[in-house]
Amino acid sequence: MTTSLTEDDPARAMLAEWLSAVVSVQAQATEPGWTFCCAEDVVLRLGSWGHRSPLPEGRPRGPERYCFANAADYSRRYGIAYVEGFALMSAGVVLSHAWCLDESGIVHDPTWAYDNGLAYAGVAFSEDYVKGFRARHGKALILHDSHLDDAAVLRFGFPGRATLALGKRLSTTVR
Repeated sequence: MTTSLTEDDPARAMLAEWLSAVVSVQAQATEPGWTFCCAEDVVLRLGSWGHRSPLPEGRPRGPERYCFANAADYSRRYGIAYVEGFALMSAGVVLSHAWCLDESGIVHDPTWAYDNGLAYAGVAFSEDYVKGFRARHGKALILHDSHLDDAAVLRFGFPGRATLALGKRLSTTVR
C-alpha cells in the first residue's frame, strides 16, 4: 500500500519550506560562480519527491544510522536507484538521509521503519555514477560530504547522466 502525497501535503510543505530557508541563508555566503550553494539547493533544483511505502515483504532493513551504506547496498542488491536528500521524520525533524527510489517514484527506505519518514525529497543517481563515486571515495556520500570531492558537485554540478529523473520533480512543485 502506497501513501499518495500531493503538493498540498503538509509534510511536503514543511520539508520544502525548510529546504528553501536553508538555501536563502547559504546563498548569501556562497562563492560567486558556484552552481549550487549547498546540498539543499541541489535537492530543490534537481530533486524529486518520493512516495513513501513499506519495504516489499522479505527485504530486510539495515542498521539504524547507516542510511548511506544501507541505501547503497540496497540499490546494488535490488537494482533500483540510490537517492540522497532530506527527509522529514515523524518527530518533525528534517535530516540528511539516503534511500532508494524505484521507477514509479516509490521510496524503499532500508533504514527507517515506514512510519518514521513523512516526506522524502532527494536526487536519484545512476548506478554508474554511484559506482564511480564509491570507487574514488570509498563511500557513497555524494551530497552530504562535499569535502570528499573538494565540493566539485557544488562548484560545477554533475556530469551528464549522473542523475535520474524519477518521481515528481521538486522544481515543479516548490516555488
